[in-house]
Amino acid sequence: MVMNKAMLADIREALEMASATAAAAYVKGNGGAELALKANNALRCLKQLEEAEKCNGWSNWETWNVKLWLDNEQGTYCDVRDLIRDNTLDDGSAAEALKDYCEQLCFGDEAPASMATDLLRGALSDVIWQEIAAAYAEELVDENGEA
Repeated sequence: MVMNKAMLADIREALEMASATAAAAYVKGNGGAELALKANNALRCLKQLEEAEKCNGWSNWETWNVKLWLDNEQGTYCDVRDLIRDNTLDDGSAAEALKDYCEQLCFGDEAPASMATDLLRGALSDVIWQEIAAAYAEELVDENGEA
């Protein structure tokens, strides 16, 4: 089973509720110490799991990998910076333009139906485009004070 962010958030919420309930029971003298301890240990494990999901400071491996490849070739890097400069972060157009650009790089005008295409589309669907767009926008601001 693959854990997504919504599942992790639900688990975190349930553990926090269990911890709070157990702590309240303990304070009232109705036991709960063991449950509170277990819930807190589970919360620590969950935090480690969430951190493990991240990759080199990015939200996930797919986002990090796309940014790495975009930075790897100067022509692509310059194209992406121009694309970010021409779009805005606030309305999501920069992220959407970045996604469209990358899909065009990967698939061209028409991708063949294949397992490789499906796997690549699956990986690209996990990319957090807004995170990459924001990183490029920050670079532009750092360089010349404008996005």
